[in-house]
Parts: sequence; structure tokens; C-alpha cells
Amino acid sequence: MARQLTDARQGSGKCIFAALHSREEGTCLGRYPKDGPQINENEISLLNKAFLDPTMLYSSGIPLRGKKFTYVKVEENNALMGKTSTQACIVMKTDDVYIICIYPGSELSKDVFLNCRKISEKIKNSS
Repeated sequence: MARQLTDARQGSGKCIFAALHSREEGTCLGRYPKDGPQINENEISLLNKAFLDPTMLYSSGIPLRGKKFTYVKVEENNALMGKTSTQACIVMKTDDVYIICIYPGSELSKDVFLNCRKISEKIKNSS
């Protein structure tokens, strides 16, 4: 499912990295591309805390793949949004999984968000 987020057309929510991680254990359930830095357990642990109190992200930022994204906002109570000078991220929470997307700043956040929501629905319907 992670690959579906990176295979989107340019200009329609294409991600440069996507991963699915267990919320409880932090284990990676799928990612694309498979090479390069990955999301680590400490980053997942921080995400668990951040969804309980997103205001903590104003000082810590959203750490993903060893990079720190400036916290922007929470969308629909289940998605953290962040950015750097050239990239942006969305971390969407489902009942059991985090959907993590990193995308170029040139992509519209709403398009990436909608693609994440589609994956979230697929996960929900497969449970």
C-alpha cells in the first residue's frame, strides 16, 4: 500500500517516501522506497505522544527519517502535518497503523491527504 502513495502522478499527491507502521509496536509493515533512511522506533514513540498532545511538536518538530519537519497543524484530529524548506509530511493515524508520507513541497497537501485517506479506508475495510 505504501507504494500506491509514491506511484501517484506528479501534481496529484505524489510522495517521495511512504511507510506504514504499527502504532503499538512501531514495526514497519511496508515502505517505499526500501533504500535510504527509514522511520525508527524512537520516531514512532514520539508520534504516539504527539497524537496525545500535538502542542509538544511546536518545540520538537516532527522527526522522520532523521530529518525534523516543522509542525504545521493537526488535520481532522488524525493527521499531523509538517514541513521543511523543500519537503512536507503527513502522518495519518488509523486504529492500528500510522500512514507516513513525505512529499515535495510543490505537491498540494490536500492531494496527499486525500491519497492517505484512501489508504486508510483500504486498511479499515480489510480489517
